[in-house]
Amino acid sequence: MKAIAGRLSPVHGNINVRAGLCYLDQHFSLLDNTKSVLENLAFFCPHLTETNQRTLLAGIGLKREKATQAMVNLSGGERMKVSMLAISHQSDNTLLLLDEPNNHLDLDSRLMLAQALRDFNGSVLVVSHDKDFIGDIGISRVINIEGSDAIGHAVTTPPYPSENAALL
Repeated sequence: MKAIAGRLSPVHGNINVRAGLCYLDQHFSLLDNTKSVLENLAFFCPHLTETNQRTLLAGIGLKREKATQAMVNLSGGERMKVSMLAISHQSDNTLLLLDEPNNHLDLDSRLMLAQALRDFNGSVLVVSHDKDFIGDIGISRVINIEGSDAIGHAVTTPPYPSENAALL
């Protein structure tokens, strides 16, 4: 994932991504902890007005003063919700790279994330060990990675991949 995102060099060959890219790891490193919640959302969604940004934030429970707090003051679940707002409002030609995106979420937030990913019209590459979550987000293709071999197949039933699976 980090190689696709350009954060690490590939071991062999080259990786060319011909789309916008948005990488979300389980540590929320895409967010700037020194900036406010609203500033982070504005950076990733400049096409939204401040009113629209505040409305979206209120929808995840970050109203008024909470929207102007620094990211570092939010809980893990709140940070994940802000991250998901940011990446779910990207253009359809953006590849979302998600590494264990539901680690810090309660059940309601996990369901909200799954719905947002089902509704996203772009491409999503997700790594998750949560088989129920994988089924909930509507995976259409599974790639099992065993050593240096990658085997892809279409999903016709709820996927129950091995721990070495990348999901599309």
